[in-house]
Amino acid sequence: MNHLRFGARLLWAHATGARVPLQLNIHVTDVCNLRCAYCYVDFDHAIKDLPLDALKKAISEARACGTERISLEGGEPTARKDIGDLVDHIVDLGIECNINTNGYFIPRHVQRLKRAAMLSVSLDGPKEVHDRLRGPGSFDKAVEGIRVARANGIRVHILSVLTKHNRAHVDYMLGLAESLGCSWVPNSLFFMAGVKIDREQAKEYAIDDEDYRRLLGELVEKKRLGRPIVWSESTLRYAGRWPESYFQSNMFEERAKREAGFEPVQCQAARFFVVMQTNGDLYSCDPLLGYGKPANAVELGFAEAFRRTTTHGCVACNSIVCNEYHQLFGMRPSVIGNLLSSYKKDGPVLPPSDPAPAPAATRE
Repeated sequence: MNHLRFGARLLWAHATGARVPLQLNIHVTDVCNLRCAYCYVDFDHAIKDLPLDALKKAISEARACGTERISLEGGEPTARKDIGDLVDHIVDLGIECNINTNGYFIPRHVQRLKRAAMLSVSLDGPKEVHDRLRGPGSFDKAVEGIRVARANGIRVHILSVLTKHNRAHVDYMLGLAESLGCSWVPNSLFFMAGVKIDREQAKEYAIDDEDYRRLLGELVEKKRLGRPIVWSESTLRYAGRWPESYFQSNMFEERAKREAGFEPVQCQAARFFVVMQTNGDLYSCDPLLGYGKPANAVELGFAEAFRRTTTHGCVACNSIVCNEYHQLFGMRPSVIGNLLSSYKKDGPVLPPSDPAPAPAATRE
């Protein structure tokens, strides 16, 4: 990524009030070889993948609007046979490319993935925990994928969704990341505004509110000790101050007015970052997938779809990754410093994008 160009566009946008989609997360497929316990994808009604040419066109239009970084999500992005062509197109446009993956197909595609700036591989704990959540054999496949990527010079982050099942294994995950030459990205288990949640079922995975706040405090202390946690202390502290239950992932304007003493971080979704669903629909962020009527980047063109995309009155959320984005694009000095420090140690480490996990749910 051209850091000077990225910074210049961010400064220009703040000076002029412009909207620039510097970060674009793209769900390139709903196809996945795993069935993770808390995944939100409705595999029984999966959206058909966009053809490669349509994706390339949308990405080229996004680049013309100012996009500097793209994260490819799914489903499982590397399940697409044309994933290498997609990475090449993104990089040829001068855009940095990250891929969120379960790691299974990294060995198969590794030569075509070398141009990606980062692979973010999901690992949810020790073998018995990870395999329980994501499927038998998936831990070994993920670790193999990480080792193959690292052996081929590809930078890797380890992504972990924080749940009751891995709450006691934080130090294990940090140690594993260190042993594999990676940084660790602990992500929120959050509940999308556009999805009806079975709260009883969710309790099997969601950490109790007070314990989750304690965990966030522990992560701040481990970060201070130099452990390889990607997120800034500022973001971890802010997530720990969420005034409601963590079952309530989003806060809309009317509710925010009733939360005396809580100052939301200025939301930068739909201004500096945006998410494209598998069919081309644009949403402001992963927590709002499925909420409101989206504009379609394939039908309308990316520029017009982005112009129409809003947060629908959402002013705050408890997503760790979104709040890192908010503070980064809001130019908070400590968060920028954390980013630059991470670049120096580990290469490109803009937030890898949120996998937007949620317990099994019924779409409204």
